[in-house]
Amino acid sequence: MLAAPNTANAMSEHWNKRADRFNGAASHIRHHDEWKRMFLSALGDAPSLITDLGCGTGACALVLAELGHSVTAVDGS
Repeated sequence: MLAAPNTANAMSEHWNKRADRFNGAASHIRHHDEWKRMFLSALGDAPSLITDLGCGTGACALVLAELGHSVTAVDGS
């Protein structure tokens, strides 16, 4: 079931107001190699089809794509 339009708009506004903090923090850049190791350990090196729901800045989706996975990233904001 989808959220009511007013709820969906409120959620989108909530995260859009905070987007600069997520993009500016760049913690995903500092932890890039850690993410790679974690994903390799969890998924192995065989390419997979992956859907990243609520991907935010897309940092994890980019790491997964770098590892050869086919990634679809979706975010509501």
